[in-house]
Amino acid sequence: RSSRGPTQPMGGAPESQASLLAGKPPSSAASEIEPVSKIARGKHRRETKLANGEGPARSSTLSAKLAALSPRCVVGVHGQWYDLTTFVPKHPGGDILWKFNGLDATEVYTAFHTRPGLLKMVKEHRIGSYARPKDAVNEDYAKLSREFIREGYMTTDWVWTAWNVLRVFLFLAAAIYLSVYAGWPMVAGFCMMVTWQQCGGIVHDTMHTNVTYNREIDWWIGWVAGPIGLGINAEWWKWEHDLHHALTNTYTTAPETHSRTGQWPYPTPDKTATTAADNVAAAEPAQAFAVDVQLKEDLWAQSLEVLEIFPNDDLVRKLIPYQHWIFVPLVFLLGRVGVLAICWRHGGRPMQLLGFAIHLYLCYSLSLCFPSVWYGFKFWYTAFVAEGILHLQLMVNHYCNQWDLSEAAGQDFVRWQCNATHNVASPAYLDWTHVGLNIHIEHHLFPKVSRTHFRDIKPHVEAFCKKHGLPYRTLPTNPIPTIFNRLREVVEDATSRGLL
Repeated sequence: RSSRGPTQPMGGAPESQASLLAGKPPSSAASEIEPVSKIARGKHRRETKLANGEGPARSSTLSAKLAALSPRCVVGVHGQWYDLTTFVPKHPGGDILWKFNGLDATEVYTAFHTRPGLLKMVKEHRIGSYARPKDAVNEDYAKLSREFIREGYMTTDWVWTAWNVLRVFLFLAAAIYLSVYAGWPMVAGFCMMVTWQQCGGIVHDTMHTNVTYNREIDWWIGWVAGPIGLGINAEWWKWEHDLHHALTNTYTTAPETHSRTGQWPYPTPDKTATTAADNVAAAEPAQAFAVDVQLKEDLWAQSLEVLEIFPNDDLVRKLIPYQHWIFVPLVFLLGRVGVLAICWRHGGRPMQLLGFAIHLYLCYSLSLCFPSVWYGFKFWYTAFVAEGILHLQLMVNHYCNQWDLSEAAGQDFVRWQCNATHNVASPAYLDWTHVGLNIHIEHHLFPKVSRTHFRDIKPHVEAFCKKHGLPYRTLPTNPIPTIFNRLREVVEDATSRGLL
């Protein structure tokens, strides 16, 4: 791996290693990380890296490694440094704050926190200030966010919400009637898939607190739609999804700091070392970890960078050269099974487990109404395989984009989200079939906007991107050929580099 820098200054990046280790406010000096605004994009970037003889992934900088190993969590927002070490356990978003240790997280804060006055809750944690560099992109992004709040795009639309809930029950009723009374198991199975898919959309909205915008009420709605309706651990999904939104398509070679759930076998960093030298020694040798674990799969690599994150597994390495052929079949055949296995493999909190038990009981009760095992197999097989549509929708928006270091993306949030996300072409009347995921650039830039307003903000976001020369790309209605070509290009590039 090669490490780049130093490069352009980015206000808020830590300069003093000793200060960060001591929990003091870092100064607003030059960063070792190349900001996203200076990174070439897409195929040109890959060709440039290959021509320069560079490896597919960069190493995290010394600053990032020290931040990961520091016992203090110091985050910058709006020119103020906050020591949030004792606040992390109280943070509703969890310990994702550690990912922004030593960084200016202003734009990420703006994206996720729309209620006024929230920073007053942590004013006693303020320990210093820094100068944020002027950036027209970030300034216009903040203005656009305030405009969307004024227009009411981050509030509840009760009619739309009621219709989305009603749609779930309509398809569930159709699945039951067609399977139990009409004798059409495969059509009924497809209706059950739509029920699950629409539950998935509601879980997505509630875990963003975008249904009622009340955290407690949305949690209960998500509990019904998640473990009971879809059969997934909603809290596991939220933990992964918060990371995915804040640090889309990113990895790190610094010690992993965000593995409290035990979902991934990442080593726990030693935060007891007292000197910078001890910490640096503890950080070596560098190992690549996926930060955006929601977009990291162990059977295919959507970019060269992801290859460095793969385990040393002979079977996986043998499958990757054929990833463009196996991607779609595996998503449909094993998508639901894989998600259920992953989200429950380490258990869950009692309420999540109770919800899943109710889900299994309801599925079992429905199966008792079927005339034969073969009849039931046709119903459930159709539902399981067809649910691959949902899993495909959850991935395609980011699969044509490269990955990068989390600290590079974290300090240039707006540009990176545009660089790492695609929309999918679809007429407005079919938005419900995508559960809103087709208008994805807007969602990633403004995750607190209700999905009922995505079409309203779309022209504004497109104009914003055009004004600042940011990528605003749309995949065709059927993105499978595009994804196939992308995965094949990665295989060809990796083969030419001797990585496979």
